[in-house]
Amino acid sequence: MSIRVKIISISVAILFVSMAMNLFVTTNYFSKEYTSARKDEVFVLANSLKSQLDRLLRMHIPLVELVGFEDMCQDAVSQHSILSYAMVLDLNGKILFHNDPSKHQKMVTDAHVLEILSGTEKITAESMLDGQYYYDVFIPVRDSLDKVIAFIRMGFPRSHIDEKTQQMALYSVTISSVSFMFGCIVLITFLSYWVSGPLIKLTQAIENIRKNWTPGDRKSVEISSRDEIGQLGKAFNQLISDLRVTTVTRDFVDNILQNMLNSLIIIDEKHKIVTVNPETLTLLGYNEDELMGKSIFDLLDPASNPITTTQFPGGSKGPIKAVETNYLSKKGAHVPILFSISPLEKKNERGETGFICVAQDMTEIKVLRGI
Repeated sequence: MSIRVKIISISVAILFVSMAMNLFVTTNYFSKEYTSARKDEVFVLANSLKSQLDRLLRMHIPLVELVGFEDMCQDAVSQHSILSYAMVLDLNGKILFHNDPSKHQKMVTDAHVLEILSGTEKITAESMLDGQYYYDVFIPVRDSLDKVIAFIRMGFPRSHIDEKTQQMALYSVTISSVSFMFGCIVLITFLSYWVSGPLIKLTQAIENIRKNWTPGDRKSVEISSRDEIGQLGKAFNQLISDLRVTTVTRDFVDNILQNMLNSLIIIDEKHKIVTVNPETLTLLGYNEDELMGKSIFDLLDPASNPITTTQFPGGSKGPIKAVETNYLSKKGAHVPILFSISPLEKKNERGETGFICVAQDMTEIKVLRGI
C-alpha cells in the first residue's frame, strides 16, 4: 500500500468519524430544540383556546352547560396541522369537549394524566394513545374564584418530531457527503502535488541510480517544497554529490591499486588479509578468494621473517620500512622481498583499523647481485 493510499485512508476514516459524530450531535440537538419549539407553539395555541373558554366562563355560564365549545376545539385542530387533538377535561378525567365528537363524555383512565389533573400548574407530558406516543400540553382553567375546574389538553405526535429529525438528518448527510467527496478530491490533489509527486521523483531517481548511475551523471531531484519532503530531496541531492566525489576517489584509488608494480596487501587488526592487488596474486600464484581471511604471517617465510605481532606499528611505534624477508608462494617457493608495514589512519565503517603491507620483489635484483 502506497503512502498516498495510507494517508488518504486515514484521512477518510477521520472525516467519516467526524461526519458521524457531527450527524449524531446535530440530530440530537435538532430533535431537542425542535421539540421544545413545538411545545411552546402548542402552549400558545392552548392559551388561545383557554382565553376563549375564559370569556364564556365570565358570562357566568357553568362549564358543563356550555354548548358548541367542541367547535372551537375542532377549529384549533383543523387550522394547525401539528395538532392531533384538543379537548377540555374535568378534574376526574371526563372529556367535556373534544375535537372528535365521538370522544365526548368519555373518561380518561391514564394514571399519569389523572395525576396531572390533580395539580394546578400548566405542564407538558408524554402519553400513549392508540399505540402512538404524543407530547401533551396541559393548561388549567379557573373559575371566578381562581379555583381550578378543568384542564385544556392539546397534543401532537412524537412521530412528527421523528419525521422532521429524519429529514434534517438526510439533508445533513447529503450536505456532508458532498463536502466529504469534495474534501477527498482536494486531499488527493494536494497529496499528489505535495507528497506523492516528490516521493515518486525520489523513487525514480533512486531506481535510476541503482540501474544506470555513473560518477559523471549530474542529474538531481528538483523538489521545490520547503517541508520535510523538500529537506529529504535536498539531503538526497547532497548524498548524490557526496557519492559522486567518493566514487571518483574510490575509482582513482582502485586504479592505482590495480596497476601497482609492487605487492600490496591490506590486513585488519588481527592481521587477517582483507584486500590484495593483482601483483600480489601474480607474485604468489594464488587467486583472491584463497587469500581472503588468511594471516599475513602465512605468506611470510618464518625462517627469514624478523617481524612479530608485537612489532606491528601503532601507538608510539612508527611504520616498519624495507625489511628483507621472503614471501612463500602457493607452491612453497621463496620470493625475496623488501617488506614495509604502515597503519591505516582512519577506521572503516565498522570502526575497525588495519595495516597496509607493501612488498617489493627483489628476485631480479638478487640475481643481478649474484646472490
